[in-house]
Parts: sequence; C-alpha cells; structure tokens
Amino acid sequence: MKLVLGVLLTGWLAAGCGDDTRAVGDGGVAFGDGAVDGGASGGGEPDMDDGLEDCRELAREPGAAFVVNDVDAFVVAGLEFSAGVQQQLDDGNLLFAWELVGLDDEADDDEVLAAFALVRDRDDDPDDNFTGKEDLCIDPDFVDGDEDAPVITMDGAVEEGMLTAGPTDIALPPLYIMGLPIPEIPLKDATLSAAVEAGAGGLSDASMEAKVLLTDLNELDVAGVNLLTAIACGVSGIIPPTPPNVDVDGDGVETIVCEDEQVVSCADGDGTLIEGSGCGAELQDAYAFVMEFSAVPFVVAGVWQP
Repeated sequence: MKLVLGVLLTGWLAAGCGDDTRAVGDGGVAFGDGAVDGGASGGGEPDMDDGLEDCRELAREPGAAFVVNDVDAFVVAGLEFSAGVQQQLDDGNLLFAWELVGLDDEADDDEVLAAFALVRDRDDDPDDNFTGKEDLCIDPDFVDGDEDAPVITMDGAVEEGMLTAGPTDIALPPLYIMGLPIPEIPLKDATLSAAVEAGAGGLSDASMEAKVLLTDLNELDVAGVNLLTAIACGVSGIIPPTPPNVDVDGDGVETIVCEDEQVVSCADGDGTLIEGSGCGAELQDAYAFVMEFSAVPFVVAGVWQP
C-alpha cells in the first residue's frame, strides 16, 4: 500500500523549502469532497449558470466577507503546500474565505465571530475574483439550519485594527492533491490574527495557526497508509521522515522511532519508552499547522445551490 501512496505522490511533491518541510507542486490542489485534479473547490465541479439560480438568498445578514487571494505559507505537519494552493487560488479552483459576523467597527469591536468557509464563483471567471467586489456564493456545507449559521467559527475581537480569534478546535476540510484525497484533519487550538484594513477593505498580515495532534493523524489513512506513519517515517524518495515539532503536554517533544518506514516504538518527552507499532495512539504531542495569507473583500451573493 505504501507503494501505491508513493506512486500517487510522485510528480507533485517537489524539492524541500527548508530543513523541515517539503513543497507540493503547482497543480491539482483543492478543498472539498469532490474536487479532483484542480476541480472546483468543494463538492465536485459546479454546473455554472449565467442566471441567478446558482445561489439562493442567505437567510441572515452577512458579515464583512473576505476571500483569500494570496498565501505566503501553508504548512501542514511539516509539508509545504503554498505553491499548489496559490496556483489554485489564481485559477479560481480553490476559493476559501473568512466572514466577520457582527463586525460593527473595524478599528475596535469586542465581539466578532470569525467564520471560515469555502466559496464559489458565479461567473466561472477567475480574473475578477479578487477585485474586491466579486459576487461569490458560500458553499452549503459551511452553513447550517434555517438561519444559515456558520459552521466553522472562532470567537474573536478587534482592537486597534487587529483581529484576534480563538483558540478553538476546528477541522481542515478534505484536501485533494492530484486526485489523492487527504481526509478532514482536526486542528487543535486554532487561532487567527489579521490586520483589518480601514473600511473593512481587506485582511493583511493574516495568520492562522493550530496543532495537528499525533493521535488524530494516527487515526487517518491515505491510500491505505497510516498518515502518521507516512509523515513520521517518510516515504522513500518522496517524503523525508519528519519528527513532531509541538510539545503539547509540556514534558518535551515526543519521538517516533521508525525502521523500514514503519513505526516500531515511541518515546515520551520525559524519556518513557512506548513499545510497539501502535504507540502513536498513546502520544500527546503534535505537528504545527500554519497558514499566512491576505484576503480581499467580496460580496456574499448567497448560498450555492447545485
């Protein structure tokens, strides 16, 4: 099965961008449950229509909405996806956004709900997505109930023009790379910070950070391969072995010992040995998740309806 994963990865995993990360190639990266080989973000490729039936009206008043237009860093568990994500942003195949629900004053507001969502382009023209006035539709998977309440949210506030939100446990939506599905990954203690530009004219110097727990990775498989094993032990010629880098429980970063690209034992930060290939289930530490980005305004046209 590891050979299958290696074959799928070959061709999109490129040379490293540093000692601790590997870079993913330029194409075929998208979010959602059906976006493959650069397909539209979320739920498969939409059937675009020039009429108004592609969006239904949002059941609530939308907040200030921003679509991500530039990604400076996108690192998940030591793997660098920035180039591939940026290419998909530019092509219009990946559109993710933040909505600041309840924002009354972009300079100072003590109660703001930061909501993450995938959005869809109504005119299928990527050239105007980042003009600051494009009509975009929220993917229906990111609203809930009769009031279209946001699904992925962080409580936050704005002080002197700086937004801070979290920490909150959320989940990274499924990620597709060249047709290889990376399952939904839980993010622990996710935080968001950004400068809110005057007149809600955009988000700059934005950063989202979180922890990807080793126990969560240990429960996920990709092409029949345990995800924690693939990252920690590496895949020959494709992914270098990448050790955990976040000390969650305060006793030092845990160690995963591999032989022939398989986990054989683990060691707690205090040196306690945990024998056996299943030791990942007993670990407490994590890998870092980092996304650095900027975002521009857009008009919430409603909720996408296929």
